[in-house]
Amino acid sequence: MNEPDKPARRIDPPYDRDGVESTHTYGAVLLGLGLALCVGALIVENGHPPWQVLGVFALVAISGLVMRIEAAIQRRSQ
Repeated sequence: MNEPDKPARRIDPPYDRDGVESTHTYGAVLLGLGLALCVGALIVENGHPPWQVLGVFALVAISGLVMRIEAAIQRRSQ
């Protein structure tokens, strides 16, 4: 059987392998979502939502902020 003269090309996937960009993107989405939910709770409850609701929404926003900081640290270390 005949083998080709050129080696087969490997096609890289279109996504980022190390995940820095996806971590940054998901962090931005969580940060925006958490902030929007906090503002929405304040508007719906006329400025006095239960602290549990604001706490959960703030945790979502803080998680997004931590993910963005993690992505920035990983990007800087490369």
